[in-house]
Amino acid sequence: MIADSEGYCSTEIIPLKPNQAIEGRFLFYWLKHPFFLDYVESESHGLNMPRLGTKAGRAAPLVLAPLNEQRRIADKLDRILAKVEACRERCDRIPLLLKRFRQAVLAAATSGQLSEDWRSSRDVAQWQSVSLNDVCLSITDGDHQAPPQVEKGIPFITIAAINDGKLRIDKATRFVSNEYFEQRQPSRKPKLGDVLFSVTGSIAIPVLVDTDEPFTFQRHIAILKPDLSKISSLFLLYSLGTKKIKNQSLNVATGTAQLTIPLSGLRKLVIDLPMKDEQDEIVRRIEVLFSYADRLEAQYQRARAHIDRLTPALLDKAFRGELVPQDPKDEPASVLLERIRSEISKTQTRKIKRLIESIPSQHSVVPVAMLTRKKIQPSHLSAILKERGPLTAESLWTASQLDIDDFYDQLKDEETQGLLRETRGEDPNAARLLEVT
Repeated sequence: MIADSEGYCSTEIIPLKPNQAIEGRFLFYWLKHPFFLDYVESESHGLNMPRLGTKAGRAAPLVLAPLNEQRRIADKLDRILAKVEACRERCDRIPLLLKRFRQAVLAAATSGQLSEDWRSSRDVAQWQSVSLNDVCLSITDGDHQAPPQVEKGIPFITIAAINDGKLRIDKATRFVSNEYFEQRQPSRKPKLGDVLFSVTGSIAIPVLVDTDEPFTFQRHIAILKPDLSKISSLFLLYSLGTKKIKNQSLNVATGTAQLTIPLSGLRKLVIDLPMKDEQDEIVRRIEVLFSYADRLEAQYQRARAHIDRLTPALLDKAFRGELVPQDPKDEPASVLLERIRSEISKTQTRKIKRLIESIPSQHSVVPVAMLTRKKIQPSHLSAILKERGPLTAESLWTASQLDIDDFYDQLKDEETQGLLRETRGEDPNAARLLEVT
């Protein structure tokens, strides 16, 4: 992100201050380029919290254009990517709209509104309010104890296998033996047409058992075996997916940190029930409308994937020099860099000379135990600062045991490498200090 005010950063955030060679927004967009992100991923270390080391960060690649072209590129990207982001935000409203649409369909279907015209032309019985216990042969839950596991066998699923509203047996990470499965009560063995219902944690998620493949499940999932003479599997499924059932579930749930619907409460949940022929018509109409919603969702997924590809494609085009016209009058990036390097070198030289000149003349005697630059480490001065803390230039020179010329050259080298820096206190009259970076 681009900072819009002054502030402080934690060690996990590195502020980058552009110099005269680069436009800040141009740098910002380069840091979002797939090539740079791939470099960061390849050079980062650590597992739980990957980090890009300082050395690798300084060596990170950068594509540099002439300064005026950088500004044109940044301006163009500002305009285009703002439109891309607005498009993404509008597109991302679609899943919520589709969710509301499906809920509205279920509410109309299970209240009789969806089939009102069908019912008006026929002599059919009135709807009845019944409990789930009245329309199911059994309502129970899964294993309360962790089953003995085997390497291969019958899949044992958790809520993760149903939390998106579809039964996904392939998400099973544990298995039980055939012998263990056969010992389960018939009411706890899923059959084609049964309905699973989450009763712990993410409660009130209904899922249709749409396979004959054997599997078993944990106690966080309930299993409802519908009495097909009274209610169809799909009508039961859609009835359990309504907000009405979700609200009833919340009312009977126990616990605070983790809500749980007791089986006694689940069995008492109430749905509105028409006759079987009307149930079949309602299910048919629901599936027509849901099929329409599914097609819209598929179109949304394709559009969203296309939008996600736009930003990397635009950045790639920008840093290939193809997004904006190039101007032969622009100062080449190579010339710009050389000029900036020269200016930085002159600035550093003046700065270090100023530090050396601030040493009082009475201390101009060279330290007795002399060292030369050939005998010291490249981080000689910064090592002293690390050990002793911030020092004035005079104190650091004395501690370095270097003659004044060697000290001057060593100080310049270590500052150029970013090993140390000069700091100023709030008091303008206070001595300037040198410290490690």
